[in-house]
Amino acid sequence: SSESIRPSAKFDRNKADDPFAKKKLTNFAYVYKCGRIPCRINHGSVSHKLQWDIEPCNLDYDPLLLQMAEGLAECQHPYVFIASRGFKELLEAKGSHEKATPLTKKLVFILRQSLKSRNPDVFARALDGLQLLSTCVGPALDSHLSALLVQVNRKSLFKGLETKINETIEILAENGGDRAVKIIKTKVPTFSMC
Repeated sequence: SSESIRPSAKFDRNKADDPFAKKKLTNFAYVYKCGRIPCRINHGSVSHKLQWDIEPCNLDYDPLLLQMAEGLAECQHPYVFIASRGFKELLEAKGSHEKATPLTKKLVFILRQSLKSRNPDVFARALDGLQLLSTCVGPALDSHLSALLVQVNRKSLFKGLETKINETIEILAENGGDRAVKIIKTKVPTFSMC
């Protein structure tokens, strides 16, 4: 295969999508290939960045943020990078709190699907997404914590992800306040704030 010939193939974590293969695309891959995700990868010599057609702060988040959240479950390049970085940049953009808060319930549903994944990389990206969402919307996430924590706690034995899981729960508690801490303690009895 051509991948075993490329010297850099051993550094690729995610298998690249074959643009010529005839297969059913995921929703995110379909939307991206149709040009409805307003960003592209800017390949740098050391690291990659997203190049937005329109600045994230000027974009309508519905359905774009939801599509990026769906993309967190992707397993192929370039979708993994675009979805992860795009989700992060949208939630960190100016005015994101006002745009993301009304979408919280839909985002939680999508993130829960990724948290159910048996793929540790997808689960880790979902945890990262949950941390970003919590930081962006704060206490607006509190009413959804029970459903999220069930999924997070079930995966607490994923080897190598224990620290990320604990970090996520702490971020949820910090951003959610006293109500979040009470909810977390009912779902994760061993939880204590550091």
